[in-house]
Amino acid sequence: MEYMERNRLVRLDPARLHEGTRTVIAAAFNYRPVRRSVYFADYAIGADYHYVLKQRLGEAADALCRRFGGSSRIVVDSAPMRERYWAQRAGIGFVADNGMLCVPGYGMAVVLGFILWTGEALPDTPSAGECLHCGRCRKACPGGALGPDGQLDARRCLSYLTIEHRGEFPDGMFRMPKVYGCDNCRRSCPLDCGPATDIPEFTPVAEIMDLTPEEMAELGPGRFRSIFGPTAVNRLRVQGLRRNALRFIGGLPPAE
Repeated sequence: MEYMERNRLVRLDPARLHEGTRTVIAAAFNYRPVRRSVYFADYAIGADYHYVLKQRLGEAADALCRRFGGSSRIVVDSAPMRERYWAQRAGIGFVADNGMLCVPGYGMAVVLGFILWTGEALPDTPSAGECLHCGRCRKACPGGALGPDGQLDARRCLSYLTIEHRGEFPDGMFRMPKVYGCDNCRRSCPLDCGPATDIPEFTPVAEIMDLTPEEMAELGPGRFRSIFGPTAVNRLRVQGLRRNALRFIGGLPPAE
């Protein structure tokens, strides 16, 4: 993706995101739902994790700065940062062949947030965990986006295409197991096991769980906002969700 190359230098140095940064504090939040949606990725059926994590980490950062001084910045998918790299360096988990961070005991159903702090703390021991290299994630990927070298081709990744990609889908696009996002590479991994989340904000939204693709394809802006306004799906906008639903309806049924 072009924006990653444009911000390469910023990604290499957190101090470019928050001047004077000497410590990166990494946190992983479990979003594994008690009930899954047939049509949406697991992380998208509760409250938008960007806001949930920013609020929780903001309270922690304020307390940190009050007690020890310095200044801080919260980063939750909002700045060019090597998130998985820093999470592994902080000892939270390791990066598997599907490109996701695996947290021992919790699997990969986690979202990451960071506090960039100008103070200094003793570093944790980096994670020494390792992927099983079983190849199940590559086999499960509907678009063949995962290469044997661990590289991801975003042009064939369903999460990218159904969320970040604008306009019509590429010609000859593969089958869609979801309307929004894709959990195949995560859920196929033997290491992706752990308890359901105890974060109340991540409780599935009832209206999302009840929607059918046919209803999504006919949603108007008002009802879309009332249902998806507090969720990460809101950034897709109603036109994007309708596009995805229409493509899903024209394709094969989801694999469950």
